[in-house]
Amino acid sequence: MSRQAMTGSHSTWFLSAPDSVSQARRGDPLGLRNLNNEAADLLAPGLTNRTIDARWMSILSWALVHSDRAWKKAGGAALRTADERAVRYDWLRPLELLWVKRSVHLGGEGYQALQWPGYRSLRRWDEARADFGMTERQRKNHRQLGAYGAYRVLLRTARFTRNGDGWTPDEHAKRLAKHVDEQLERDGALPRIGRPTNVDPASWWLQKGWHSWRAGGSKNPILLSPSNPIKKLAAAERRVLEDALFNDEARLRCAEIVGASKARDYVALCEELAKVVPNKGGDARLRSLGRLAALSSAGVDLLRATADAVAAGEDKLVRLARHDNVVQALDAFVAASNGWTSARHTKLFESAIEADRLAGVAKARGRAALLNQFVDHHVRHASGVPWLARNNDTLLLDGARSGVTAGGFGYRLHALSNLAYQCGVSDRVPPALSEMAAEIDTEASA
Repeated sequence: MSRQAMTGSHSTWFLSAPDSVSQARRGDPLGLRNLNNEAADLLAPGLTNRTIDARWMSILSWALVHSDRAWKKAGGAALRTADERAVRYDWLRPLELLWVKRSVHLGGEGYQALQWPGYRSLRRWDEARADFGMTERQRKNHRQLGAYGAYRVLLRTARFTRNGDGWTPDEHAKRLAKHVDEQLERDGALPRIGRPTNVDPASWWLQKGWHSWRAGGSKNPILLSPSNPIKKLAAAERRVLEDALFNDEARLRCAEIVGASKARDYVALCEELAKVVPNKGGDARLRSLGRLAALSSAGVDLLRATADAVAAGEDKLVRLARHDNVVQALDAFVAASNGWTSARHTKLFESAIEADRLAGVAKARGRAALLNQFVDHHVRHASGVPWLARNNDTLLLDGARSGVTAGGFGYRLHALSNLAYQCGVSDRVPPALSEMAAEIDTEASA
């Protein structure tokens, strides 16, 4: 699935917080990972580009509460070692996946193509087996790549788990779990926690603990949220989640500014944030956000134009530098690079050297030399799978063989805007972000 969203004339790239398992799949094509994470941490701390549905916080709270009960009744007690925490997650994973399956089962056609974590594996799942359509390695990796992995920072830092341990339900988790239980009771789908003994957790949940997961007796069963259109949550959820997610000053300030923005494209939104956030008490480093977004988008547009030309059959670097679309992208990249290097406040970022290095490519004399240095920069500094490879003066599509097709940088703004709207903090998702939902690849585990 493409991860590019066209907003105005700019492409937009969605980078999650660094993750050792998924890094190769969600690559950084321009070598700006640290800088973009630095900016995102100032705008939306604790979020990732995958935390796009506040309903998951309710569902994961419910899953934490019920898996905690089952795990303890099965003899679980300690969470000191990695092995003990892995066993604890074995009791949570089945519930996380069953909520995806339940939502697809009861949600109708509008839910059939949504890319929730684990969705592709669940499509091929033989329900007579307790593997959820995953290999052993995929099940293990799902702890990082699934919903728990995406929302784990919030679960640790926003009073969802006791002492921030990520596992033991605290005030907010218990309140949300109670709300979800009330909805499930109405649907005839409450779990039944007996006393598990010497059993595989997944098998126990399927056969005994939550064998009623398919039940949806009411007209509006509680499900995961469809991505488009995004909807506000029930009042009971909003009360808890607004307090939990938006008691962070930076997160709330940014959400209110984004919600009121009339910017029509992504770079314009970042330029607005660069002007407004520092003047409302935000970090002065964000004065450079607009220039950083412009440089990032211009770099990705150039990379895409080059890759598209190679895919169309032109693979010689000298001739590529004369290709109409590549020429246009080269000129835009030079302009964005000059915009970055001409501003003194860009140096405030601790990782500014990453953008300085990219913008320095624009000093090359002539388009052929510029494209040559740009491709070299991409090959040398891209993390994950690069889009392009080279053999002397010939370019090859590398990322295309691996499904890496996206561009731009999201700074978690779409996630923040979605959560703010669902929780009632803002009344709208702004035009610059409204089309992103269908473009984000939230499926990372199978």
